[in-house]
Amino acid sequence: MKKAIGLVLVVCCVSTLVMAETSGNKEADRKGADPAVSRQRPEGAPRVSPGRRGDPRSRQQAYQEMLEKRGAAHKKAIAELEAIKKIAEDEDAKRTVEALQKMIDKKSAEFKQRMEQFESQRRARSKQLQQRTGGRPQRSRPAEKAEEKAPEEK
Repeated sequence: MKKAIGLVLVVCCVSTLVMAETSGNKEADRKGADPAVSRQRPEGAPRVSPGRRGDPRSRQQAYQEMLEKRGAAHKKAIAELEAIKKIAEDEDAKRTVEALQKMIDKKSAEFKQRMEQFESQRRARSKQLQQRTGGRPQRSRPAEKAEEKAPEEK
């Protein structure tokens, strides 16, 4: 009985930590960037956010990095829940195992839905950009041309 109560307390603590971590990421998700990463800028780097301006390759790279970070955080949370589930199985706590499996399934479904939503938004933005530009390649801005010419003149 004491083991079951202790296990339930551990599950509650871990799920609270996981929820706190994901709720902190939700605000960053709305803004489209990790606030800790977006504030940092390598020395000498332009003041342009790679997710907003710049060449398409840097935007695509930033998007891929964001997806990788979210995927890694999801895998970590699921691994923690799986570890607790294994402990519950060893103690033969069937209801706890069922509750943990439901939590794992729910988190996985939410993650999959979020990833599909990101992908559909990316496709919509891409389609919108193609319609706006008529399929033409993007031209560089005058400021970008000046930056490119400056190193050659030196």
